[in-house]
Amino acid sequence: IRLGDGDDLQIYHDGSDSFIDDAGTGALAIRSNSINLQKYTGETMAVFTADSSVQLNYDNGKRLETTSIGIDVTGTGTFSGNVDINSDGGQLQFGADNDMQIYHNGANGEINVPATDFTIDAGGDIILDADGGEVVLKDGSVTYGHLKGATSDFIIQSLVSDKDIIFKGLDGAAIVTAFT
Repeated sequence: IRLGDGDDLQIYHDGSDSFIDDAGTGALAIRSNSINLQKYTGETMAVFTADSSVQLNYDNGKRLETTSIGIDVTGTGTFSGNVDINSDGGQLQFGADNDMQIYHNGANGEINVPATDFTIDAGGDIILDADGGEVVLKDGSVTYGHLKGATSDFIIQSLVSDKDIIFKGLDGAAIVTAFT
């Protein structure tokens, strides 16, 4: 089927594949309030809904859908490049209740795990590289210590008045105070 003055729109089958060719100067516009692309068996591959969502399927199961606030992904997302969150306060959230977040608050980068422990498990060394030369130890809003460097000295500093720095060790099965 050839349509247009110069056969600008063609629908044909070449013996193996079927084609819709738009060889004209403008765009091919398909207009509808909802467009469903389906496999010949009726299996849904994609759904485009006017003023709403776009849904992409894999083997008839929804995998990606646009929403009014972004996208929803079902399954695993694999990225070969960066994942950029280009807004202060934008978060990567983990867990069923979003109980771990990684984000930038506009001034500082933060990892927040408010309800549970946080474990760093490395196959090699764990390196803290603070260009300000200081690691601050806090519990809630109370700063109780600093680890810092000053002219090649390593300083362990307690910041709570009348409290000690205590080193403990294990002697057999007992924990003993080794140095205060």
